[in-house]
Amino acid sequence: MAEDKFAFTRSVIATVRLAQLDLRAVDLFDKTGEAAWSALRFLAYCAPLVFLLAWFSPGLEKFSEATGFTRFEYSILMVELFFVTAFGFMLVVHQLGKRLGYNDKFAHYVTTQCSVALPVVLVIVMLTGLWRLLGVSPESEQLLQVLVYAVQIIIDWAVTYGTLRIRPLAAFGICVLGVLFSKVMELFMILVIMISMSPTVSVPTP
Repeated sequence: MAEDKFAFTRSVIATVRLAQLDLRAVDLFDKTGEAAWSALRFLAYCAPLVFLLAWFSPGLEKFSEATGFTRFEYSILMVELFFVTAFGFMLVVHQLGKRLGYNDKFAHYVTTQCSVALPVVLVIVMLTGLWRLLGVSPESEQLLQVLVYAVQIIIDWAVTYGTLRIRPLAAFGICVLGVLFSKVMELFMILVIMISMSPTVSVPTP
């Protein structure tokens, strides 16, 4: 427990520094394979937070009307999508590493990405809750979400560039690929749902 508290504190500090493009923050994390495997637990810690985000998602109502999914089923589905996307994209980055020659640094990348995931998701949950309490309009909330998403991209680029030590543009390309991969997995999930249901049912994007 004490070790997890220390690791979380380190992750928060690193996340704040990475958001300020302080690339030296990646050196807070070990570069070994053992550290990478250990850091995967932070993705598990994200699961209840992702569940909570999905539970209060503004798109839940339309999705439930179209599919018949309950709030609980939808939230579980989003957690599953989170894990499939996270692990799936790690495999993509690893495969790219065979061509770009950075797989000797891949463990450091995994450790850092998993470690900063928890603080990032936690901040998103807190901001979402604050917006709900303040009664922010949907339009304003969308703008705020774009700003938060921009900060996520900055952190993702800093992690990718700082750990893999590739060209800045190549690191940005991997970040863009991550966004596209997430959307593809989301669309794939929707396609599976559509196939399993009546072909006349139109399933909206969550």
